[in-house]
Amino acid sequence: MPFTSDEFDAIFAAWNAAAWPFALLAYHAGLLIFVLCLNGKDRSMKIVLLLLGIMWIVCGIGYFGGHFIRGISWTSAIFSPSYALQGVFLILFALTTELRAEIRRDLLSVLALGIMAYGLFLYPLLGWWSEEGALSLQLLGVSPNPTTMFTLGILMILRGTGAGTLFVSPVLWGVIGGSTGALLTIPPDYGLLAATAAVILLWRCDLEADSVFSEGAGIKAR
Repeated sequence: MPFTSDEFDAIFAAWNAAAWPFALLAYHAGLLIFVLCLNGKDRSMKIVLLLLGIMWIVCGIGYFGGHFIRGISWTSAIFSPSYALQGVFLILFALTTELRAEIRRDLLSVLALGIMAYGLFLYPLLGWWSEEGALSLQLLGVSPNPTTMFTLGILMILRGTGAGTLFVSPVLWGVIGGSTGALLTIPPDYGLLAATAAVILLWRCDLEADSVFSEGAGIKAR
C-alpha cells in the first residue's frame, strides 16, 4: 500500500474539514434520497440521480482531484476523472431517461434498502465504533466508499432504459475501494466488499438468464 491507515485517517480528517459544510448538506441530501426512493416515482428518481451525480463529482474533483490523495498516491490521477465521469453519467440519465424505483416485498428489495442504509448510517457509526475519530469518518457525499455503497443500493431498485450500465463504475470502485479498506483493516469497508460481491453475483445470475441488462433495467428479483 502507498500509505498507512494513519495517513488514510489524516486524509479524511483534512478533506472533511475542507468540505464542510457541504458534508452536512450531502448527508441531509442522502436522507432525502432515501425517502424519494421509497416514493419511487419518475420525477423523484430524477432528483435522486441528480443529487447522486453531484456527490460523485464532488468526490472525484474534491477528494481525488485535490491534494488530499494526490500527495501520497499517483492513483488519484486515474480515480479523479473516472469518479467524476460517473457523476456526469448519473446526471445525464436523470435528464434524458424515464426512471422509477421498484421496491417489492422480496429479498432483493430488502437487500437494496439495507445497502443504502449501510452507506448512509452504518458507515459513520462503524467508523466511530472502530475509533476512527469524528473528524476522519467516511461520510456519504464526500467520501467515495459510502457514496459508492449508497449508489449500489439505489441502482438495485432502479428501473429504466439502460439503467444497468450505471452499475459498471460503482462495482469497479466497490472492488477497489473495498479492497483498499480491507487491506488497511478499516471495518466499514468490509461491508462495501460484501455488497459489491452480492451485486456481482446477482448481476451474473441476471446475465445468464438473459433478462435484466438486455432489457435495460436494474437487477430483478426472481
